[in-house]
Amino acid sequence: MSADFDVPADRGSGRARPNEPAEYLGTTRVNGLAVQRWRTRAGIIALVWNAYDGPPTSDAELGEKLRAVGVGAALRAMPHFGVGGPALHQVSIPGVADAPEVAWDQLAEALGQPLPYWPIPLQQRRLIDAWQPGRPTVQALAVDPEMDLDVLLRLAALYDCDHPAAQVLSRLFRTVTWRESQAAAQMIAMAESMTFDGTIVIAARPIPVPRAHPDELPETVRRAGWLEILGRADVLADACVEQLVRWDGGRDCPFGAPVDLAPGDPISDEVIDRLEPTARTAAFRFLDAPPDAETLVDPATDAPAIRVADEDGQRIRIAVSQWLPTTSPLAELVLDDPIWIRTADGTVYPAPQDPRWGLGWGYAGNGPGALALLIHRLLDDITARAADDTRGAPEGLERLLSTDLPRGTRLSRSQLEAARASS
Repeated sequence: MSADFDVPADRGSGRARPNEPAEYLGTTRVNGLAVQRWRTRAGIIALVWNAYDGPPTSDAELGEKLRAVGVGAALRAMPHFGVGGPALHQVSIPGVADAPEVAWDQLAEALGQPLPYWPIPLQQRRLIDAWQPGRPTVQALAVDPEMDLDVLLRLAALYDCDHPAAQVLSRLFRTVTWRESQAAAQMIAMAESMTFDGTIVIAARPIPVPRAHPDELPETVRRAGWLEILGRADVLADACVEQLVRWDGGRDCPFGAPVDLAPGDPISDEVIDRLEPTARTAAFRFLDAPPDAETLVDPATDAPAIRVADEDGQRIRIAVSQWLPTTSPLAELVLDDPIWIRTADGTVYPAPQDPRWGLGWGYAGNGPGALALLIHRLLDDITARAADDTRGAPEGLERLLSTDLPRGTRLSRSQLEAARASS
């Protein structure tokens, strides 16, 4: 049966003129989707929401499953907005002729009632399943559908509340939920401003969350907290580090972005030769280490590394430090893959790198800008953290590192200082 959308002719007048209210049949589940259904005179109409709690579902698979439960027409709620409200995407159902494209206000008019709306951080199955026409708006905790924040609170509960690990876990939880509550509120305001009267009901609003200010925890506490968690060898700690990597790449951790080392390369071999076997801990989440990978550690930085075999032979991957644990000053910059820093005592390190900013040279762009800022900092303080911006370096350093220098170029401290001093 094909449902016919009976839309009044005066659409766009700014006020919905509803038909007789359709009977609401509740929700059914299709993988990670929540399917709301209404019975109309022409058949069952469905409004499909992504509840983010199952595997992805293609339109073809969705159409097959909707046909099996007697749905005659279906529209999928999209993340963006269209004419008259949240955008709707027509779902093709096998054996049923496609209906014309339908907008939010048209569907509300066809069903004879305002449609419920959940912003993405509140598109949670338990909220959608519990909704009924006429139900008052509820308040719920907005969540990032791509993150599992519960693991943060579970691990935090294993520590005293004033322990650095408990503090960083609670702070991350509040930081993410604050962002999501703000996003939910903005989506709701957009939905309310773009829909016609009588076509929408806000099914859920976010619980207000206090913001976690950047300076709430000193950097020493943040570093100590995450070092404690990185050193744990349990699945719960690994899951917490996974959430941290999803959030900001681990900016409060001593290392983050991974690089590959090439066995046989003279400088890479200097690092490879000093690696030592170690037990697997949560720190190896930065490398997304396969279960069969050999786990190693760089004693110069405590950075995790893995040795894996592929079609090209053995490969070494190591997490790059965000600051160098040494007092020996910078002696040389080597432009290679990866980029290297050698200190006056002869030790070589992959150039410190912030998870958000890659390093590069030979062009005008973010990579050379971040590298120039890093070198500017390291010339003054070898323990300075990696570049957290792509601007701010002296013009002479930026000009030097934007030059198309050959791979393998070595720049001494005196050359770098001279470039920094040039106008």
